[in-house]
Amino acid sequence: MVEIMDIVQQALKDSGADTETQELWKSIIEWYEKGGPDAVEEGIRQRVREIKSIARKQFKETKEVMPLRKKKKKTRR
Repeated sequence: MVEIMDIVQQALKDSGADTETQELWKSIIEWYEKGGPDAVEEGIRQRVREIKSIARKQFKETKEVMPLRKKKKKTRR
């Protein structure tokens, strides 16, 4: 019997999806097989938290490296 994981992986490969997308779908299928829709939802939430923390760190580092823009003073006339 052909498993869902095999069908999804083949479709992703045929469409030219990147490896990150393939890994994400593989994880989603594993979560579903272990615990159903609730496990998938929790797994996605965890991934989103990880991405947010990485994005915050990168933003903080970028903010530290880039100089602040100087504000132009308006002259009163």
